[in-house]
Amino acid sequence: MKKLMFAAAVAAGLAAFGDGIESSNSVGYNIVDFSGKTMVCVGVPFNSTGATTFKLGDFTAEGFDAGSDTIQTIDPDTADGVDFYVYLDAATYGAALAGWWTDDLSESVNDTEFDVGTGFLGAFGAQGVVLTAAGEVPTSPIEMDFTGKTMVIVPNPLPRTVTLSEITAEGFDAGSDTLQTIDPDTADGVDFYVFLDEATYGAALAGWWTDDLSESAGDVEIPAGEAILGAFGAGEVVLTFPAAL
Repeated sequence: MKKLMFAAAVAAGLAAFGDGIESSNSVGYNIVDFSGKTMVCVGVPFNSTGATTFKLGDFTAEGFDAGSDTIQTIDPDTADGVDFYVYLDAATYGAALAGWWTDDLSESVNDTEFDVGTGFLGAFGAQGVVLTAAGEVPTSPIEMDFTGKTMVIVPNPLPRTVTLSEITAEGFDAGSDTLQTIDPDTADGVDFYVFLDEATYGAALAGWWTDDLSESAGDVEIPAGEAILGAFGAGEVVLTFPAAL
């Protein structure tokens, strides 16, 4: 179950986030319930307020077991986990320790900054994790340059569901590159999507397709707070997401 909730700050007062948003400084929060899932791709759909990056401290966790659950960055060549983070809740560990830590608990990482376009692999052995992100809504199109990277977590950086048709791709080789959803139990690829560029394939075929080219995939959704795995054999992919406002 996913909940999307916003508090949009505008000069004249408060306005609901939705089709009519006009504010350039909208802030809000997003809740994603990963209950029942052990392997997930996690995105952060906001910037830190007043910044173009985000911090781990911009989101909190419920149901997170520091003994079995982690979020992790992945190696761009092998997809192996690189940096592992755990969440300590105030009720269990006290206010002084509450927040994100390295998995060996040696360092607080609440203030660790990441570029928009960074996603995480969530490994949730407890299967009851709920993540809440808060911050400022991005107001410009977001370009994610994955040049030189072959395995990446591609986050939806917006606080709303995005369809593949809204994402443009450059340098995408339909013979070697895919976006793919993962199995929530094993992290194996499930559904695979490729991009056909207009210059090569013509206007009629341009866009996202299933990897066997049997069906258009433009309507495939990436919910807010989630992400998708990118496997880019060519290592030259640049993806652009639309502005949220």
